[in-house]
Formats: sequence, C-alpha cells, structure tokens
Amino acid sequence: MSATATVFEGSGAAMQAVADGAASLVVTSPPFFDMPTERSLRSPIEEQSDARAVAHALMRYASRLAPVFAEIARVLSRKGILVLHTKDIAYGGLLLPLAARHEALAAEQGFRAFTRIG
Repeated sequence: MSATATVFEGSGAAMQAVADGAASLVVTSPPFFDMPTERSLRSPIEEQSDARAVAHALMRYASRLAPVFAEIARVLSRKGILVLHTKDIAYGGLLLPLAARHEALAAEQGFRAFTRIG
C-alpha cells in the first residue's frame, strides 16, 4: 500500500489551497501567547504576582484562534483526525488552564477529544 501526503505551511486561518473535506489529518500546536505575555512568563518567579492578568491575556490570545479551528473543521474530512498539541502554562507557582481553552475552541467546531496526554 502506498500513500501520498501533501504538507502545507502557512496560516491556519486561511487554507485556501486545501479543498473542503480534503485533509485526513491536521497536526497543530497553536501559539500559546503574544510577546508581552511571554515577557511576564519569563520574569523571575518571585516577580510573577499578577496571575489574573496573565490568565486573562492567555485566554484572550487563545480566543483569537477561533478562525483557525473553523478552518480546520472546513478542510478536515468527516473521518479525519485533528492532533492538537497544547499545554497549561506555569506562572507564579500556579498552572493556568490554557489547554482547556484550546480544547473548548476545538469542541465549538465539533471536534471531540479521544485522549489527553500529560
């Protein structure tokens, strides 16, 4: 049995080169945060004191990925598989639940989680 694969690189929010339902597999690791949030996350732990603001920034940034998940839903075949690599973010001794937000965005497009690693 031989298989052919085509790899596309570019914005996940605009995959015009891929026809509706044409993909059997989509693998993605969405960006977790913007540069200002990264600076907060890289600060020494004793300076990490505003978890509420950082969590809000993470969720706001993650929500901007909704068009990407909609586009994945468009290009993925009915029996296709989405592999979503995501993680929670450590800040100030806490674990901020970013993975749950990414999973919710996928669920809003009809994707179901079969397993979660980690």
